[in-house]
Amino acid sequence: MTGREPSAGTKGPVGPGVVYSALAAASLVFVAAITLTASQPPPPSIAEFAPQAVEQIKEAPTEQSSAFGSGEGGACPPGAEGCEADEVIGGELAARPPRPVVDVARVRRCVGDPPRQIEDPQSPPCVPYWEGDNGGATYKGVTRDEIRIYVPANSARTPSLAYPLFEAFFNSRFEFYGRKLRMVLQSRDSCAEADQRADAVEAESFEVFASAHYQCHYGYWYLDELARRGIIGITSEPPSGAYLADRRPYVWSYPMDTDAIFANVGEWVCGRLAGGDAIHAGDEALRTKERSFGVVHHSVNLDEPIELGPLEDALAACGADPAVSIPHTYGDRAGATNVMLQMQERGVTSVICLCHFQGNWSNLARAATTQSYHPEWLMNTYIGGDASGAVRLIPPDQAENAFGITIEPRVLRVEDEPWYWAACEVGECLEAEAGTRAMQYRGMLLLASGIQMAGPNLTPETFEAGLQSTMFPNPDHPNLPGKVGFAGRSYSMTTDGAEIFWSATAQDPNDGSAGHYCYVDGGARHGRGSWPQGGDPFFKEPCDSGA
Repeated sequence: MTGREPSAGTKGPVGPGVVYSALAAASLVFVAAITLTASQPPPPSIAEFAPQAVEQIKEAPTEQSSAFGSGEGGACPPGAEGCEADEVIGGELAARPPRPVVDVARVRRCVGDPPRQIEDPQSPPCVPYWEGDNGGATYKGVTRDEIRIYVPANSARTPSLAYPLFEAFFNSRFEFYGRKLRMVLQSRDSCAEADQRADAVEAESFEVFASAHYQCHYGYWYLDELARRGIIGITSEPPSGAYLADRRPYVWSYPMDTDAIFANVGEWVCGRLAGGDAIHAGDEALRTKERSFGVVHHSVNLDEPIELGPLEDALAACGADPAVSIPHTYGDRAGATNVMLQMQERGVTSVICLCHFQGNWSNLARAATTQSYHPEWLMNTYIGGDASGAVRLIPPDQAENAFGITIEPRVLRVEDEPWYWAACEVGECLEAEAGTRAMQYRGMLLLASGIQMAGPNLTPETFEAGLQSTMFPNPDHPNLPGKVGFAGRSYSMTTDGAEIFWSATAQDPNDGSAGHYCYVDGGARHGRGSWPQGGDPFFKEPCDSGA
């Protein structure tokens, strides 16, 4: 089933506006104030998924407060005249704002029930209408008319072609309170600390409010320098929870932080694998042995040693403590041989690889093949271990034993991807570089969501408060992208994951090439406390690769 699919020959979703049926009755109660009535029948159920049936909200939801949108200045103070009944949101008392009188000509279209801003199921809630004084220059990089965003991506490794399209899309569909995003594209991408810090200084010279994703080492020093200078930075690769919290409210991650990833890996291992035999190992002798786990790990950045505590604590809860845990330096082929010898000697049947797919896993896998050692490889999102393009670099006799979890959205055909819908809607249906486009779009989605939910008084502090008090709709959707949100004072957006296993013959949904991860149970999502217990759904046909 397609989540959303532009019609042939169109640039994006089109169709007649319809009155949002759930609010039609309410409009009668307030007709004297808002003079709106339902003029068409309720939308069909397909409206949730189809672009042809985009709904138009013609009255701001009563929940347009700090939890669902900011409106003019956010929630009313408790007890303020004109406010409706208070409610508890996120453990704090928040009051609902008064219903505004709506100028129908200025409302934005919204989608779904509960209403969200755009078709993307990871969209923030709808803010369909706002008018008033936005306060002008509320923070550096913010004027009455624009919000400047630095984009260090105009290079061969991170092509920037999609960014102007995303700029136009978010400007047209999100509520930025009289302002527009204006992106400053610059050719910047370095793995050296001095260069990254210099790039942050240059970003500041353009008087920007925020920066998009920086490629190398997830911009570890770049983001650190931005935070020192009071500029928001978005990353599309996961740092640790401590890294994000120590730089609050300036650094934000689309994927869940590594602490959460590792905790989920540990809980998944306990639920699915601990106590069972290593039946998916490549060596027949290992398949009849009870699983013994080993951990090999690499830190994205040496200035931030990897924190294994969340994984170790989760494994200890079920008595699955690793037999051995070994660091491996990126690109160290000789060291890879030593690591795999230790794994083999300690009787490890199942390797939890917290490592870069190319600089670590590929070397470790080659070393294992040389030693005629074929353990189970338990993979995850940390540094690309769940990327199908990455697995194709691994020796096939090792990759065929790879399975695990991913916290990324389910990979789909390009035409079913939200980033593709966005680009098509404003002018050009890009198809190449699908993985890069998705990464760029998701970072921009986080940034646009924070700006919208901050309200007109845009600062890093209101950006933080807006995201962390927002309840994202997270509707059921055939794309199964996973739930998002920032509850619990989180600084990362995704909150759950799916189970995967490798197939050398599965079709890549982006380009049709052979070799892709398959999704268990159609890509069903799980999170802390809900990972399946027992059973063995891996390496079962038919493979659901998302194609």
